[in-house]
Amino acid sequence: MKALTFEIHLLEPLLATRLGGGDPNSAVGFEFIPGSMIRGMVIGRYMQQNRGDATDADFRRLFLDGQVRFLNAYPQAYGRRVLPTPLSWYKEKDAGNDLHDFAVERPTDDRRQWQGVAEPFSYLWTSEEGNATVELIKPDLYVNIHTARQDRQRVTKNESTVFRYEALAPEQVFCGVVLADQEHDLESLKQWLPEGEVVHLGGSHLAGYGRVRLQNVQIQEDWQEYAPVGEDTDAIIVTLLSDALIRDPRTGAYVATLEPVLGCAHDRAFVRVRIVGGFNRKWNLPLPQAPAIQAGSVFVYRTQDDLLKRLQALEAR
Repeated sequence: MKALTFEIHLLEPLLATRLGGGDPNSAVGFEFIPGSMIRGMVIGRYMQQNRGDATDADFRRLFLDGQVRFLNAYPQAYGRRVLPTPLSWYKEKDAGNDLHDFAVERPTDDRRQWQGVAEPFSYLWTSEEGNATVELIKPDLYVNIHTARQDRQRVTKNESTVFRYEALAPEQVFCGVVLADQEHDLESLKQWLPEGEVVHLGGSHLAGYGRVRLQNVQIQEDWQEYAPVGEDTDAIIVTLLSDALIRDPRTGAYVATLEPVLGCAHDRAFVRVRIVGGFNRKWNLPLPQAPAIQAGSVFVYRTQDDLLKRLQALEAR
């Protein structure tokens, strides 16, 4: 498929705050740049030259109704955008980096102690010998201590608050992707992501956070997010490459399964859930929070032709 791809070079620490950071006097960021943050930046640049709102058909198509998708910007390694590490990957405790994918087969030796992979991203490829090779990647983080007080010119006892920011460290590169149902929309959006431009992303711009430079902005004719590696299995294995919000149509509640979307239950799964939300600067209010199935979660299904067709359609969308 066609895709608008670009690199985000961090000139300053970038704070993409996530919920559930723990300490109320700290702000803990994601280890990637959310697509919603990139979308918000593009909307801001679009609004500088266009009058757009929810009643404008072009504005709705580009930013609101899902015809254009702003994917998360994940770290760049080995010249490409790496992806979330599957939660089905395990390694033996204190035994190096020999990985086993429990979604394919779980070892029957119960005497060994297994632990999940700590690195949030990975790059998987096939070596010249035909073996699957893995590199595990963890972005560098920048931790800084700040002090907030009512009067910045005067230190007053009991009126200062110390808090901590945990952000993405500068001098890293992240790869962003935009997909669209209509190819000409990619050309329209490309002008709002100009090559070499310095823009701001994330929070705390006045405190020295968020300056990034856009590089290698281009439209790729045959873009593919992931090509399967390894031998075929007798099962269908689905790995989420971003968080998923799935509702049960009967109750309206968010669930930690893909059954409402696929219409069938999984045989086994490796799942984590995290709370997602956000903040609307226009309203100056937080957005509703919801439990999402975390990127990297893995679901295993029995092979079915109709299920495979449904999954292929979902992947294309």
